Amino acid sequence: MTGATVLRSEIPRSAEAGRVARRLLGDGLRLHVPPLALADAQLVASEMVNHAFLYGLGEIELSVVLSEDSICLEVSDGGSNPHAQPHAEDSLGSGLFGLQIIDQIAEDSGVREMGEPPGRSFWAKLSRLG
Repeated sequence: MTGATVLRSEIPRSAEAGRVARRLLGDGLRLHVPPLALADAQLVASEMVNHAFLYGLGEIELSVVLSEDSICLEVSDGGSNPHAQPHAEDSLGSGLFGLQIIDQIAEDSGVREMGEPPGRSFWAKLSRLG
């Protein structure tokens, strides 16, 4: 991600993870992006962090990088939890509705597996213009 990192924070591994991420983004981005772009970033970050909490292992870290025209969000964790089970299926049958929300809002998104220490990183690029 290129641009200026405006936020990097460890998120507690708890059911409150999404709420913590939304609050951190609200506090950290409110003066830097329009309200609609902030709301999109909060929703996407919340879904990414909740996904890491439900299906990942280890520490959860949220990073935000701002460029002139985009907001890049990245959520890292310690990798897939082999014992995690998808929750009730959504209407499309995947059980991963949050990732579909991310796909609808983000300009681009993906997952990157990390080597040592093992882990993975979810990233999403959103418009800074809202």
